[in-house]
Amino acid sequence: MPPREDFDNSKIIYYVLIAIVLIAFIALNYYNFRKHVSSNSQTINQYTKPKEHIERKPAVAGLFYSEDKVKLDKEVNHYLSVDFQNSEHQPQMLIVPHAGYEYSAATAAKAYAQLQKYANKIKRVVLVGPSHKVVFDGIATSGNDSFVTPLGRVPVNKTMVKNVTKNGDIIIFEGAHAREHSIEVQLPFLQKVLKKFSILPLVYSNVTPEELAEELKPFLGRQDTVIVFSADLSHYLDYDTAQKVDNHTANMIAKKNADISYDMSCGATGINAALILAKRNSLHPELLDLRNSGDAKGGKTQVVGYGSWMFTSGENTEVEEELTPIEQEEKNIKDFISLHKKEIIDIARKSLEEAVLHDSSY
Repeated sequence: MPPREDFDNSKIIYYVLIAIVLIAFIALNYYNFRKHVSSNSQTINQYTKPKEHIERKPAVAGLFYSEDKVKLDKEVNHYLSVDFQNSEHQPQMLIVPHAGYEYSAATAAKAYAQLQKYANKIKRVVLVGPSHKVVFDGIATSGNDSFVTPLGRVPVNKTMVKNVTKNGDIIIFEGAHAREHSIEVQLPFLQKVLKKFSILPLVYSNVTPEELAEELKPFLGRQDTVIVFSADLSHYLDYDTAQKVDNHTANMIAKKNADISYDMSCGATGINAALILAKRNSLHPELLDLRNSGDAKGGKTQVVGYGSWMFTSGENTEVEEELTPIEQEEKNIKDFISLHKKEIIDIARKSLEEAVLHDSSY
């Protein structure tokens, strides 16, 4: 039998130290892994999958504006580069059009440019637009986490959504937003003029201006918030008639006359709600641009009108001179003749023909 060798005690100590180091390494990695994987920082077994980010994808990119990020960025910068007079007072509300950019972006840019000076203050935008695709009762917001454009994501303010849907007057209804362009076309402009902001998207259908104004009332008078009303003006009139109708609408807005009808604007409810709020809160409307699609491109037999306004708390420098009753009647007659000039000429021509050809007297 071979002689028994003595066991080296130093090796035992060596192996024990290695085992301790390995156990410590495994333990540290385990706790570090648990910290990052567990959603509630307790145990891996209690891990829950993070909530999926839900996005509202663009519906009219490539139709109303470019779907190419670089091209869209360049286009919006071009529209915003036009010279404009900056307001001394921060806008609390805007009215802007929502047609294809080639037609109405220049008009919208006149309003959005007014926000650039206050980009560091404005953190919340309440976007209000009429529904063109879906008919429903009331006002609809969105449960999405963000609205997406080619320029990136715009976060939805979840706190605002929660607050406005508490009493049930405003509902979450994705169907109202899925294909709606009146809000979507505003986003690239906001992405260019503001820095870090979130939105409360609101699409309305069967609702009165008074009801809409009541829901929007809490958002006025805040330096961190602006309300944007999306609305085009007259639709499919000839160029000259459209100018007269749109000028009449502009005069009503200047006087805060909240009786604008849907043959004057597809966003009449929103505009009237803005005028109700302006009257109650002593806000002054300022016309920034007024034109129609005939000024941009295409024919002038059927055009769509576009206008942009801002509402501020500053003094309104445009004070209309008060007319005497006779002067007012003279103005009314001139306006009537201007609006019905063609019909009046036709009547006069027929009367003259009757008198000359048939020796008729009147």
